[in-house]
Amino acid sequence: MKRFLSVALLACSLVAVSCNTYNNSTDDDWIYGKGNEYEPKTKVEQNLISQFCTYSAAFSMGNTNEMKRFFYMDAIEYYKQYFPGLNDEEVLDEFFKMMTGDAMNTLYALKDEGIDLSIYVEDVTNRIESGDEYLYVFDARYRVSRVLDDTLRYLHSPFFDKVLAVSHNKGRNWSFINMIEEMPTILLMNYPQSIVDDVMKY
Repeated sequence: MKRFLSVALLACSLVAVSCNTYNNSTDDDWIYGKGNEYEPKTKVEQNLISQFCTYSAAFSMGNTNEMKRFFYMDAIEYYKQYFPGLNDEEVLDEFFKMMTGDAMNTLYALKDEGIDLSIYVEDVTNRIESGDEYLYVFDARYRVSRVLDDTLRYLHSPFFDKVLAVSHNKGRNWSFINMIEEMPTILLMNYPQSIVDDVMKY
């Protein structure tokens, strides 16, 4: 079990760093059990959670093509400043290389040891709805699992990411991006200051 804790910490530390999450956890911080998954209360929330599960599963498998389907594409205009001369698709490719980095090699190695990583929605902390535009903020927490002594064991992390979900069609389809420091600047490219202020009240 000690090794399970150690490799779980390593995996999620690498993933968290790649997703701009600060983590100073130790083995003793990890929590036994599956954790408390958020129960959706509306069809909109059901769509959000289902689509985030697809997005996060693609991340854990290194499937960038599937991840691109759910990434908040409006952010690409902002990230272009760091990749001069590249088109949108090329910028997106470079962004995902930065986002995943060495974490994918580590996750593949852990899978070879029978350790799986998943990310689940723990709570929805903010909801902004304006016409067709829905912007929700939620907590996403890491969970690892492994069969030990013929029993599937779970641990979940003491830290979580704040994630922004955006829908342009009243919650039918969602895209996602971590709540990073530059988020107000990114959102102001497409939304008025009043909506940005509401989002940042998460």
